[in-house]
Amino acid sequence: MKEKAFNRENITDLADRIELNCKEFDKESFCKDIFEKLDFLELKERGDFVSENLTKYLPKDFKLANEILLNSLEEELIDLNFPLRRFIYISISDFVVQNYDDFDLAMDSLREITKRFSAEFSIRKMVEDNPKKAFEYIYLFTKDENEHVRRLASEGTRISLPWAKKVNYLDENLELIISVLDRLKLDKSRYVQKSIANSLNDISKVDSDLVLKTLKSWREENRENKDIEWIVNHSLRTLIKECDRDTLEFLGYGEVEIEIANFNYTKDIDFNSKLEFEFELKSDKKEKLLIDYAIHFQKKNAKLSKKVFKLVKKEIDKSLNIKKSYLFTDRSTRKYYAGLHKLEILINGKSVLIKDFYLKGEF
Repeated sequence: MKEKAFNRENITDLADRIELNCKEFDKESFCKDIFEKLDFLELKERGDFVSENLTKYLPKDFKLANEILLNSLEEELIDLNFPLRRFIYISISDFVVQNYDDFDLAMDSLREITKRFSAEFSIRKMVEDNPKKAFEYIYLFTKDENEHVRRLASEGTRISLPWAKKVNYLDENLELIISVLDRLKLDKSRYVQKSIANSLNDISKVDSDLVLKTLKSWREENRENKDIEWIVNHSLRTLIKECDRDTLEFLGYGEVEIEIANFNYTKDIDFNSKLEFEFELKSDKKEKLLIDYAIHFQKKNAKLSKKVFKLVKKEIDKSLNIKKSYLFTDRSTRKYYAGLHKLEILINGKSVLIKDFYLKGEF
């Protein structure tokens, strides 16, 4: 990826566009300095190094340098399929936040840059530098006609943005993040909706009550709104996976009276074979069911480690047959150990059955 995002061709193209807007720009030296170290750098290091060299070769006057860069930008994205070469815009937005001496001008520049490639990483420094003023702009961004700018408001304020460093101010002011998301909750762009849901999912890991309170309020204010329902389900994916009871009840998966019949499963399993199980659920009335299964894997220290897997979401009408298998084979994400394991069935977050099985052989 780093070769496609920050390669000689992309860097030369950036230098060419800058030179068109600044005849004094030393394109040859700029490229030469970067190319000497480029092959030894990883993705983020490449982005930082290009930014450092922009600082080195552009005018020291920020207003002038910023104008040159804005005039060197490519056309705005017209859809969500941006080419990897656009990653180089990370260096441009980083240059802005590392060199600005005018907060307003810097925020306006990030707004323009993010229309070409997201400035979600760089805007976090602005939040660190001046939270109050940064959020004034972020609130304005939520009303922008461009979906990339609106998404910048939600994505740039995530507490756990992938690849980005933590911002303590955001961690300590979750209600402020919610106030941003609240302004975006009726946004019609699925691109923005995904960002809202991802931000709420981040928050759910540290304050599930706040997320549930927020989503309950949104639901009550916007009944039968399909976009809100989409956000609700995607925001709660971690809590659903953890079988959080309050979350499941909020989604309509409450206590149920269910009979499990005809349960059959593989009790002894060899490596590269399947744990197979099947059963029938019976009920005297219609019930909304979220059915999961968990495997309690044997660890190296002989203790068991539980992993929950999704089975099915379905409404039962008298009876429902379930059949599933799990293949014990080489996986990059898990190492298997012979010995006792457990299979658990969960219905609406409640454990309803646990059975022992044994994994045999050497792995």
